Amino acid sequence: MLKIGLHCNYWNGTGAEGDPLRLLELTAQTGADAMDFATSYALHMSLQERHEYAKKAKAMGITLSLNGGISDAEISHPDSNIRKIGLQKCKQAVRAAAELNCRIWSGVIYAKWLSMPETVFTPDQKTRMWKRAAASVQELCDFAAPLGVNICIEIVNRFEAYLINTAADGIRFISDIKRSNIKLLLDVFHMNIEEDSICDSLSQALLSDCLGHLHISESNRRLPGLTKTDINWSDVMNTLKNGNYGGTIILESMVLSQAPAAHSFRTWRNMTDKPTLEGLIQEAENSIRFLYHLP
Repeated sequence: MLKIGLHCNYWNGTGAEGDPLRLLELTAQTGADAMDFATSYALHMSLQERHEYAKKAKAMGITLSLNGGISDAEISHPDSNIRKIGLQKCKQAVRAAAELNCRIWSGVIYAKWLSMPETVFTPDQKTRMWKRAAASVQELCDFAAPLGVNICIEIVNRFEAYLINTAADGIRFISDIKRSNIKLLLDVFHMNIEEDSICDSLSQALLSDCLGHLHISESNRRLPGLTKTDINWSDVMNTLKNGNYGGTIILESMVLSQAPAAHSFRTWRNMTDKPTLEGLIQEAENSIRFLYHLP
């Protein structure tokens, strides 16, 4: 059976965002099997705190993965010194993931999240940036491999990044890396914007053995299955099962408009009908149950 988990950012705005242990406890209350833990939290922990956190997660039946690039780590930057500093920071995140017993570090690692070119992004510029990013990620994979960490590059929509926006581009990027511990993190929210067909693109990634992690939410970032939208979740789940997907599905919904990180996720209105802590627990529980019981 596929593991279904919850992103820790779901709790942003509840007051729990300042307490990593509380994030774990709340996630466990929803019946989730896994949690995407934010890289920023992990980097502020000591080695002992990471080991203790991993033990607590295991005791609660929660598998941890680490998600989120580092905002000032620009490993595709034209300046080699900036790339070098960025890679050092990324390697710290990989080490933190290993110390948390996370098999995955994912995010928009290959470029700076939410940055945009100042003018027209020419094919020539894209080729040069692509090569810089590929070389950096290749070095990062070599560092991560002996630590048992897979690098999953997150494919996001055109409003959040501009180098890689589709599963097909991600597959091509992985083929340039030529490392066994590089995979894709696909996200149905972003795929709904960029792909011609969500299920066809998922199938393509599965056939290429490139899908390592998956984020899901409704097209407006609500939790799946709580309201009718244009996404057919039965088709999505069947595509994953038929493609023998062995990774984790993470519900990544940022739903509270007054959360500290709401502006980064562009959450300008509540994407929940129950904006209390009890309501969020109930809705996450209902969403997970919905996914597990799809035909």
